[in-house]
Formats: sequence, C-alpha cells, structure tokens
Amino acid sequence: MAKKKSTRWALGPLNSGRMLILAVLAVLIGAFLFADRGLYKLWQVKKERDALLREIELLKDKKKHLEEEKHRLEKDIEYIEKTAREKYNMKKPGETVYDVKPR
Repeated sequence: MAKKKSTRWALGPLNSGRMLILAVLAVLIGAFLFADRGLYKLWQVKKERDALLREIELLKDKKKHLEEEKHRLEKDIEYIEKTAREKYNMKKPGETVYDVKPR
C-alpha cells in the first residue's frame, strides 16, 4: 500500500501564496477605500458639497426676502408705518398707544 503524503505539508506553499494574495488585496482595497482620493473621502466631499448647496439655496431665499423687504421699506408707506409701530413702538403725534397684555 502506498503512503499518502500529508495534505498539511503539501498545501503549505499554496496557503502561503493565497495568504500573500489576500494580504495584497486587503491593502489594495484599503487604499482604494481610505486613501486621499478613496471612496470614503469622495463620500465625505460629496456630503459636504450637498450641505453647501443646501446652504446656498437657503441664503438665496434669505437674500430674496431681504431684497423684497428693502424694496417695501423704500416704497411702501403703509409698510414703513406698520414696521415703525410694531418694531420700534413709534406713534403719530397726538396719538395715544395702549399696551394691552393678556392676563
């Protein structure tokens, strides 16, 4: 009867080769994901870009609102009077203002 070779020793170099390939693949995947231009960095930059675009939209809306208010404060006498009364507690000459507070 022929002796069988031990599979443990026969696959030794093959396992070492596989381990080397797996190690190289792990390093490449790690570099691909976490390097300066990796997927993680790309995801972070995209997330920051989206946040900045949302902020730009909010600022555009705020600018539009402020321009409308500026125009109204320059042209609309009734709005100027309303703002002066509500914001600055101003009154017309000879006018009495009553401050009614709820109980």
